[in-house]
Amino acid sequence: SKAITPESPVEDIKWLQERLNIVLPKIYPTIPGIVPLQVDGDYGPKTRIAVLMYWEALGWGKHMNDDGRKVGKSTIEALAAGRTK
Repeated sequence: SKAITPESPVEDIKWLQERLNIVLPKIYPTIPGIVPLQVDGDYGPKTRIAVLMYWEALGWGKHMNDDGRKVGKSTIEALAAGRTK
């Protein structure tokens, strides 16, 4: 599976946003504008923040010196499985 980035096809970004909308509300309370995300296919700052929040929830925040602009295989698999921790 390939990574999802701001340059990815709209369908891939929408999939990412939809999956984040399934898992994030189970972890965090509603955060207006972030949780739930608007599923618009735009990998912008809000999607990036949601990705960082998801990594943090999985305990991946510490060793990910990443800005949330690229979702790779591990994150895609975790989202597909609906992992919340």
